[in-house]
Amino acid sequence: VQYELSIGYAGAMRAEAYYGLGESYFAQGEWSKAIQAFESAMKHANENHRLATQARMHIGQAHFANEAFIDSAKAYFAVAILYDDIEFSPDALFLAARGFKMAGEDARAKQVYTELIERYSEHPRAIEAKRIIKPL
Repeated sequence: VQYELSIGYAGAMRAEAYYGLGESYFAQGEWSKAIQAFESAMKHANENHRLATQARMHIGQAHFANEAFIDSAKAYFAVAILYDDIEFSPDALFLAARGFKMAGEDARAKQVYTELIERYSEHPRAIEAKRIIKPL
C-alpha cells in the first residue's frame, strides 16, 4: 500500500488518496488491506480530524466484519477518546460496546454503554444503550 501512493501525492491529498484506497479495499472485503490504507490515511491526515475520525471508524468496521470484535471495539473507543466529536462519538461508543459484547466481554460492554449514557444522555444511541444495558 505504501508504495502505491508514494509518488505524486503530498500532505492532505495523500491522506485522502489512502482513504479512498481504504474504501476500495473495504468494498471488496479485503479487510487487512483496508485497515492498512485507513491507518496510512490517519498518519497523513495531520490536522484533518474529520478524515482521521472517519478512517478510524472504518477500521472499526473492518475489524468487526472480520470478526475481530476486540480490535473493533478498541478502534471505535479510540474515536470517542481522541476526537470527542458529537457527530461520531456517540456512535463510536455504541459500536465499541457492541464489539465488547460480541467478544463476550459483557462487563466492558456495560462500562462503555454507561459512559455513552452519561456523556450523551439525550442522543438516540444513548437511549438505545439504556434499553440494552438492562439485561447485562
